[in-house]
Amino acid sequence: MSIGRDRTVGFDGDLRPAAGEVALVAGGSGDIGAAIVRRLRTDGWEVVFSFNRGGPAVAELVRQTGAHAVPFTDLRPGVSGLPEVLGAFVNCVGVNPVDEDVLHTPVDMFREIVETNLVEAFRMAKFALPSLVKGRGTIVNISSIWGVRAVEGIVGYVASKHGMRGLTATLARECGPMGVTCNEICPGAVESRMMRECAARDVGRDPVRVEEAVRSVAARTPIGRLVKADEIAAAVAFLCSHQCRGMNGASVVIDGGMTARDRESLRHLDPWRTSRFHRAMAIDVEWRACSLVARGAWCLRRWTTACLPGRSTGLSLSGTGSGSSAPLAGFPWLLGDQRGRRTRSSDSGWRPAISPTAIRSSPSS
Repeated sequence: MSIGRDRTVGFDGDLRPAAGEVALVAGGSGDIGAAIVRRLRTDGWEVVFSFNRGGPAVAELVRQTGAHAVPFTDLRPGVSGLPEVLGAFVNCVGVNPVDEDVLHTPVDMFREIVETNLVEAFRMAKFALPSLVKGRGTIVNISSIWGVRAVEGIVGYVASKHGMRGLTATLARECGPMGVTCNEICPGAVESRMMRECAARDVGRDPVRVEEAVRSVAARTPIGRLVKADEIAAAVAFLCSHQCRGMNGASVVIDGGMTARDRESLRHLDPWRTSRFHRAMAIDVEWRACSLVARGAWCLRRWTTACLPGRSTGLSLSGTGSGSSAPLAGFPWLLGDQRGRRTRSSDSGWRPAISPTAIRSSPSS
């Protein structure tokens, strides 16, 4: 076994690709994508990567690595200049533009997330497959731990990444007989711009508060830090190598041990993502509190009627008591478990039973 700066760890042979073997990286301009481009170029791959937004970062990546950059819109059939034979295709396209629960996620936003994270992954795999068959290559999808677990507050992202798991497994079964394998990598909390953008959406744009939120997540990870993009890239390099072609349909989790924790601890690893969910749940808590208050008032009136004849609490649950405003007259369901106890009234139909007198005087049904 040998280890060098310009090669991966060897097991029983060299993990370098064959001379001139080409890897296509979709989404190579992000933090994880750029790390993958650098690693594959270091290992000897000829790399073509796509970018969504150009700029100095893309130009610098091309200058540093010698990789070939193409606009993402050019990755479609019929565009000249793209490789006809591929040894590897890495899908690193993904977005998480909103942290909202089911109630607050617009349908259009949900559709946009699924379109980018899942539909584009399918389109790109379909586009690259003929070239991969010629090169007997491999597909590596960059997914997320939220593709194997669920968490509150990012319903669109979680749904799209669970779909990625199904896509990976299906590609593995359908493409395996063609000589093409497919696996996915599920990163946890990664040191990246996306990580900080997610934090900033909840805690604000104050850099100090953003760093505190990120450190809070890192502290709850068993290894005590965030996963590095270079660590994701190292796993991609291994999955792309010919030494790894026996793996097919696998999900490789790289999360520092996050998913090894129990469910309650896992939920607290992303504290800012649950705040909106908890605000929604506060509605339920407030509703239950109102129900308890109403039942307490009902019990108090019943006790007063039975034990203190001629006195009144001033509370009315049906609008017929001595209270002038009858504040709960329109909310009979606040009686909670008393909903099943109803009485027949000749003038108002069915209504909640509010006193022993009313119960005793009601005709049986």
